[in-house]
Amino acid sequence: MKRIEYIFYKDWKYKIISLFIAVILWAIVNLGNRTDITIEREVKVINMKGDYSYVVRPSKVKIKLNLIERLNKASVISEIRAFVDARKIKEGNKRAEVEVYVPFSPFIRVDSVDPPFVEINFSRRTNYRIRMNQ
Repeated sequence: MKRIEYIFYKDWKYKIISLFIAVILWAIVNLGNRTDITIEREVKVINMKGDYSYVVRPSKVKIKLNLIERLNKASVISEIRAFVDARKIKEGNKRAEVEVYVPFSPFIRVDSVDPPFVEINFSRRTNYRIRMNQ
């Protein structure tokens, strides 16, 4: 009897944690079939400096996703964003890689982005103030 108690009660905290991790991994694998969908998103510029103006060409990209069928809901898909980080490029006409934000990353995988790069034209804004003589 003591041997059975020893097996179940020794390191019981680690056994509960490992059971929890096993259930999560099982749920990720067995939630359902995966399906491919393609969505179109506008490319946003993040981390913009206030005194610069940005023009992105093309303004929209197509994103091919592989996701679990149960997550194929408009509320989940609407959270997916395409963006370019302005901190990673220098002033002038530059190519930048499109990055994709996915809210449920274990369940949704980005297969491809078309086009993977966009042209960004940004330059420092000039403020012209007109003074009126009074």
